[in-house]
Amino acid sequence: MKLSKEKILRQTERFLKRTEEYQDGREIDKSLNYQIQYILSKEGNMQPEMIIAHAYSGYQDMEIYFYPFCKEKSVYYNWSLDFEEDLFEPLEKGYEIVLMSSLCHSVIWRLIEDSYNNNCEYGKGMQTYLSYCKRNGITKQFLQENGTYDGMDVMSLYKKARETKKVQER
Repeated sequence: MKLSKEKILRQTERFLKRTEEYQDGREIDKSLNYQIQYILSKEGNMQPEMIIAHAYSGYQDMEIYFYPFCKEKSVYYNWSLDFEEDLFEPLEKGYEIVLMSSLCHSVIWRLIEDSYNNNCEYGKGMQTYLSYCKRNGITKQFLQENGTYDGMDVMSLYKKARETKKVQER
């Protein structure tokens, strides 16, 4: 049974708000408490354990990830986003992005910009992410209009990869 994006988002928000981590931050400014940054699901397989959510707290400068459809209330800490392991690796293994905040896109674009000269361990996952951006209108202009990004246009890396593939096929 395939779950709708709305149902996944509602369940993820409900799960997050019930976590001890979120409850501990109830007294602070709501915008600084844990906010969902992105949700991934295993492509074509909407089993509960195949949905992963990441949330970030500006107050604690901490990221957590959790499985919002599992019965056990386990939350895992992530001291800093490692976009290759936390995002590109799952994308390479067949996960897809259900939802991602524009702030999270901006952070990922900055991280890609900072490391694009280095070899990306999960290049196929990065290309999957860039393909998602292309399909969903996540552009440099969109991120600039949201006031969250002022760096390079990382979509040029997607185009280069596509052009390289075409040249190699000839």
